[in-house]
Amino acid sequence: MNHFINFKDFNPDYLEGIIDQALELNITRTNTRARWKVKTCICFSRNSTRTALSFAFGITALGGQYIIQNWADSNFPVGEIQDEVRYVSRQADIIIARLKTNDDVNLMAKYSFVPVINGCCNKYHPSQIIADLVTIKEIFGSVKIKLLYIGSKTMYKLSG
Repeated sequence: MNHFINFKDFNPDYLEGIIDQALELNITRTNTRARWKVKTCICFSRNSTRTALSFAFGITALGGQYIIQNWADSNFPVGEIQDEVRYVSRQADIIIARLKTNDDVNLMAKYSFVPVINGCCNKYHPSQIIADLVTIKEIFGSVKIKLLYIGSKTMYKLSG
């Protein structure tokens, strides 16, 4: 099972495959609705507009279902993450977690029975980086360009 917490566990070819698949889905989006039948739980302990809506619209466009579980309206703040995520991961096919700390994202991934996607934490925002790389490949035809990305309290240096 592959979690998507940061880029450390993925080689460049694997990441380029994700980017190519995203570009293919973007081109054939109207024909993919029946292809992707997943139910997704989106757990957020941080405020979000763009990330939440991007995932929700994307999941819906591909024929999936999603549930947004607001952290404050759940037992996550009062229980233990490992107990809560075990339950959530029995109900969902994927968990998208936008949490305050990278430690919480890693703990969620450790105890989840399904893949966890880091929707942003205090250390990483890999979904944003992948979206940016998809755009770069779409425009330049390659991700093998020199790039410095600076985001909210985060800095990645990617070079080809």
